[in-house]
Amino acid sequence: MELSLYRITEEMKTLEDLYWENIDEETGEIKNSELLEEFEKEIKALLVNKGAQIIAQSRNTNLMIDAVKTEITRLQKLKKSLESKENFYKKYIVRSMESAGIEEVKTDIGILKLKKGTGTTDVYDPSLLEEKFWRITEKREPAKDLIKKSIKAGEDVQGARILYENSLSIK
Repeated sequence: MELSLYRITEEMKTLEDLYWENIDEETGEIKNSELLEEFEKEIKALLVNKGAQIIAQSRNTNLMIDAVKTEITRLQKLKKSLESKENFYKKYIVRSMESAGIEEVKTDIGILKLKKGTGTTDVYDPSLLEEKFWRITEKREPAKDLIKKSIKAGEDVQGARILYENSLSIK
């Protein structure tokens, strides 16, 4: 007989009620004690069996969780590797197109086109930066976003400049 854990718990409560109902008030002895003991053995056996099923299911679930974690780690490493290869390849193509003086390559399946980048802030001499261009976190570091905004607004920022690198658009 296969019962749910809830149903087994209900059967245990029923057994307890039966014990109380079968107590002889005059003698204090339990009537039908052999039948009740047999019923109790069956319920305990069901509980042990259900407990084993719960443990087995828990172990299987934990093994699956470990396998998924391992696979996630493997896939994250693979993703990082592929992204790195793609970035290297794009930079290689940009360098090749720049050295050949080519701005665009049209093919049957798409277009390779050099685009002017948005610019990255290069702090080439931090000692020249004014105090307002520093961000205090757990360590002191240049506030590159503020520096870039100031330079673009026409302000002369000593110790920093905007570098423009071409990027590759593949459509």
